[in-house]
Amino acid sequence: MSRPNVDGFFWDELLPRQELIALAEAFGGIRLHVPRTMTPTHRIAKAIGFDAAMRLWDALGEGAITVPLYRELRAVHYREKGFSYAQIARKLGITEKGVSAIFSRIRDRIGDTG
Repeated sequence: MSRPNVDGFFWDELLPRQELIALAEAFGGIRLHVPRTMTPTHRIAKAIGFDAAMRLWDALGEGAITVPLYRELRAVHYREKGFSYAQIARKLGITEKGVSAIFSRIRDRIGDTG
């Protein structure tokens, strides 16, 4: 289900999963300036690809955005790639207990108790 971030738009309607992860890895948790004109050499384009940066720019135009951390999405992505809880914790900048809590919340949400 889509959830708006503090800027009030739906990130997952703008960018596919891989691009959201790349954006969060590069800029998660910070305010980021979207330029008046997007170029292939802009840091956003370098992080997520020019086509994705253009979609973001087309939807938002020039201005500042706050990039979500997307910890849950990234945790699932890293787990699917075979990362351990310790490795995920390092990538997310949280403790292993925090990683465990993320997966517990996911299991609770989908109704899986095992």
